[in-house]
Amino acid sequence: MLTNRVYCLYRVSLEKQVDHVSQDGKMIADIPMQKTACRQYCAERGWTVAGEFQEAGVSGYKNSAFKRVAVKEIIAAAHQHLFNILLVYTIDRLSRRDSELPMLLEEMTACGIAVWSVEDGEIRYKTSTDRLMAYLYGWKANGESERISQRISTIQRQMVARGEYRGGTVPYGYCLIETGKQNKQGKKQRVLSVYEPEAAVIRMIFKRIATEGCSMYQLTKELASMPVPEGAREMAWRSATLHVIIRNQIYIGRQRFNNELSLPYTQLQIIDPLVFQQVQQLTQRKRENNKSSKLQKTPPPEYHDIVFCGHCGSHLVYNHAVQPRQHGQHTIRYLYRCYNKERFVTPCDGACTYSARIVDQNAHEHTDTLVSLFLSISRETFINNALEFSRVQLLSTRDTIKQKITALDAQLADVQQGIAEGLRLFGVSATSSLQLLFEDMRAQRCGLEHQLKKSTEIMQTASSIARQKQNELNEVVLLCKAWKSASHDERNALIPRFFSRIHVHKEYRILYEIRPELQQFIVIDDENSLGYLPKSTGS
Repeated sequence: MLTNRVYCLYRVSLEKQVDHVSQDGKMIADIPMQKTACRQYCAERGWTVAGEFQEAGVSGYKNSAFKRVAVKEIIAAAHQHLFNILLVYTIDRLSRRDSELPMLLEEMTACGIAVWSVEDGEIRYKTSTDRLMAYLYGWKANGESERISQRISTIQRQMVARGEYRGGTVPYGYCLIETGKQNKQGKKQRVLSVYEPEAAVIRMIFKRIATEGCSMYQLTKELASMPVPEGAREMAWRSATLHVIIRNQIYIGRQRFNNELSLPYTQLQIIDPLVFQQVQQLTQRKRENNKSSKLQKTPPPEYHDIVFCGHCGSHLVYNHAVQPRQHGQHTIRYLYRCYNKERFVTPCDGACTYSARIVDQNAHEHTDTLVSLFLSISRETFINNALEFSRVQLLSTRDTIKQKITALDAQLADVQQGIAEGLRLFGVSATSSLQLLFEDMRAQRCGLEHQLKKSTEIMQTASSIARQKQNELNEVVLLCKAWKSASHDERNALIPRFFSRIHVHKEYRILYEIRPELQQFIVIDDENSLGYLPKSTGS
């Protein structure tokens, strides 16, 4: 049993609580107060610090301890008995959740690990009294987090009421200027101020909506094509970004915290309150019109998840467009939208939208073509195609396995050399992790050899493959017969069983990627070597 080997865990909730020190020419995060106290605690007792883990800017209340990287590494090391004491500055460094702290202590105790705190000494979890104390520690840490949260909320609410900047991302159209004063922590106070290069863009957005009824799509397209004003921040203009901007009351001089608003401050006002209110009414009217049409929407076809843009490769989203008619009537046109193209996320030279009706008609026609092919060609031809397909696949698999084995052999040699060097310089204890890695890699190699042997045996039994392919072909034929007798909606549900992807290009040139279990029975010509059969001739 290892004795006096200590793992130390340091944690602070905020990045600003972290010091940055230079190490090897790089600035790294450091938590010096906790680190110094824990090291001194170990030195006084003759303990050896075997490992140190620190979490900078990680909340023990918001984040589950069992999902934090440092805690997961400590638990894994505890199960391997790499240490026998876990030391923290205070017990709430482990977790501030009253339900998780006892579970952590129980996990450590089950592994034979003693948990110590610089402030509280050893935290036991063996008797009923120990377990009660563990819950009390957790309750105390949880309550302290809630009190801190309440104090911060009160402070920020008071700052908003006074029109002060309370931190966070500076809204577009503003900048921070120093007041020449300092806060209680000795840091320079800064306040929001209108930043004219960006404020001009905000005024243009509100003006275009209020006077011209400009849509969000038109604005995003215009803003994305505009040069960035000198001195302004570069923005990724999206419809969602514009919706946030036009609803933000900071532009009429009012700051928000939760549901509370400050009084209007004229020095922060960019938009006239009447214009702001007009824009809210226009956007609200559009939302109500869209809401009224939602009752008429039909659900997307069940194969919509496999429809992709043939130009940028992004998933095409099934959507609709509402077209107003006379007497308050609406017509709904169903579409596939490429949001990469609409929102300028990545370059795309395809169309923004495609008619769902045309895509649906095309998909049914191509599936009909594929079904007719399977029901017309002889089974012998299909089986021969499948056998050749399997032979090529097995050869490719064998080559891949051989490459992996060669790479593993090289890694095994390196690890074996490292173990020998570690034994010579430091003894058995220093090579334990390398030996575990070596055994794991050897097990991987044995698994690969077994796969290689199995693939070789399969290639040598062509008759068993033929029987297997015969059974697979029977299933395909049953699928094709089900398609023939299915309704339109039932066929929509069957299309993903024929195609793994549908790629839509400009002018409705649509390519279909056949599922591998069907493609093995078909010989693809050179023109369709990527796995598309057949090509669309357009609609």
